[in-house]
Amino acid sequence: MNALLLGMILSARLGVAAPDPTAPSAPVGGAAEPTVVTGTAQPSADAGGDGTAPGEALRRGAASPPPPPTFDSPNAGFEVGNTALAKGDLAAAEAAYRAVLAVAPDPDVYYNLGNVLWREKQSAAAILAWRTAAVDAPRDPDLAANLEFAHRTTKDALAVPSNVPAWAPWMSALSVGEASWMASALLGVALVLVGLRRKFPQLPAVGIAVGLGSLGVVVGAGVLARAGADPVAVVLVPEVAVTSDLGGGVTLFSLHAGAEVLAAEASGGSVLVVLADGRRGWVPASSVGIADPSAPFPVL
Repeated sequence: MNALLLGMILSARLGVAAPDPTAPSAPVGGAAEPTVVTGTAQPSADAGGDGTAPGEALRRGAASPPPPPTFDSPNAGFEVGNTALAKGDLAAAEAAYRAVLAVAPDPDVYYNLGNVLWREKQSAAAILAWRTAAVDAPRDPDLAANLEFAHRTTKDALAVPSNVPAWAPWMSALSVGEASWMASALLGVALVLVGLRRKFPQLPAVGIAVGLGSLGVVVGAGVLARAGADPVAVVLVPEVAVTSDLGGGVTLFSLHAGAEVLAAEASGGSVLVVLADGRRGWVPASSVGIADPSAPFPVL
């Protein structure tokens, strides 16, 4: 088993906005001495332990769960979660991370929540947490490594579908927020150049302005296309039948925990899922989780 991938899975991150550089990291395995991390995950020294085994079973929530913890700030809640994780108190760490995400969705928090869920043998939920983190951190190499490793443990081992338009491949490396900022910057610089050209006619700024403005429009179009694309969904139950009709019909095939699909439509308590190979069908909405940072993370 690849030690580097396991190290990435077992590492944790510190700080939502302004982390304390003296605070220890929270290696999930628990055997190694804590190391200091300042925003970028490093391989943990304990690449083994009971947290490395993939789990298929999903934890079911208690009938009367305790109220979520409250904190003075999201960063304080994140530190509480990291401390609990360092001590091996997975339930407290999960509760803290969930409480933070309820008020301040952040890729690093989703990353650490995924680590906790993986250690709790909730592999499908961990994949969903990491995939949700990747929505706003698409270039994060640790997330990519975790997802690649976890994908190989799933029963279906399906290709991960892409919701990036074929004509806008750059959107796979940019979040919607980053691309929006880039489009605005390009258009803004183009307008400034046009203004300078009017004040200083000798400046050869028209061609540059047209080029930057055109690029800004294309990037902006990619933002709109990505924002309206079908979101990625992860199967959270051990097995679900994919049917031909909304709420029933003929069973076309089955999907298993951790399979990643696109959620093309939601209606009547069901979701139309689309696989990378083009197969599609309906599943109960309760059987999948949507990788959407703005939505509540499901409790299983």
